[in-house]
Amino acid sequence: MDVWGPSPVLSYDGYRYYLLIVDDFTRYSCLFLLKFKSSVPLLLIQFIKFIEKQLNSSVRNIRSDGGGEFVNTTLKSFFSHIGITHQLTCPHTPQQNDIAERKHRHLLDTA
Repeated sequence: MDVWGPSPVLSYDGYRYYLLIVDDFTRYSCLFLLKFKSSVPLLLIQFIKFIEKQLNSSVRNIRSDGGGEFVNTTLKSFFSHIGITHQLTCPHTPQQNDIAERKHRHLLDTA
């Protein structure tokens, strides 16, 4: 999982960022457009609840960098409440989040 942005060009509706979520096992990817990074916690909570209800599956682990959009009290309390382990990558090592980083590169190269 990773956030990309800010984009040097605004989208038609004013989006500057996107949140990319990649399933480690299937490599299934979801991309959400964002106007602000601060909307990540609420969006992520809604996404996890959707996955658990619609797919009857549970999210066990989440891997992200140590950005403030992922490391905050809102997500920390939500993760501990439903039993999700949050794995943080080491600073300045995009190799540890290589699946999401490669997806970023692919998306930007094809856009």
